[in-house]
Amino acid sequence: MNLILLAAGNGRRMKSNLPKVLHEICGRSMICRVLDITQKLKNLNTTIVVQKDHNLIKENINKNFDEKKVFHFAIQNEQLGTGDAVKSALNHLDNSLFTLILYGDVPLIEFKTIKLLCGNLDSNSDIRILTANVIDPKGYGRIIRNKTKQIIKIIEEKDATGEERKIKEVFAGPLLIKTKVLKKIIKKLSRNNKQNESYLTDIVG
Repeated sequence: MNLILLAAGNGRRMKSNLPKVLHEICGRSMICRVLDITQKLKNLNTTIVVQKDHNLIKENINKNFDEKKVFHFAIQNEQLGTGDAVKSALNHLDNSLFTLILYGDVPLIEFKTIKLLCGNLDSNSDIRILTANVIDPKGYGRIIRNKTKQIIKIIEEKDATGEERKIKEVFAGPLLIKTKVLKKIIKKLSRNNKQNESYLTDIVG
């Protein structure tokens, strides 16, 4: 399986010069905690998406993992959204495998959750996402379903209408997709939204 781990965020809201994914939880960086979990998956081809100035992240990972562990690094040259971040990793992906996309600043994700998302893959299943029903959905992309309960799109909060913001089902972040499908769709993403960014969530629907 391919893994794309998104770790290029600035973390401005944390008011720190330290890359967001290097902030620690109980003495270990967030990104290393995510990698601790993902390394339980077998035959994993891991690509970590970082900014141009990523030496601190690379050093932190190399210090905490055996040198036999191979991690590819892909550079996102400009902060143009999660869709653009994924584009930067495409050259490292094996087309014959599924690609799992995770975030380096979500250190509390559990292996059982990833295993559930990635288990019993059907050849007819092009994409899987993880959703959750929450009391306060503020800040999350909302899940839009049709009358037959099929997911038709994910709408980011800044682009959502007042009615859409009332929806309690949200996109939790993890996404699994056939690599050939990912490469085909990701090229079509636009930045026609209020944040002028390429949203990874636009590949759904």
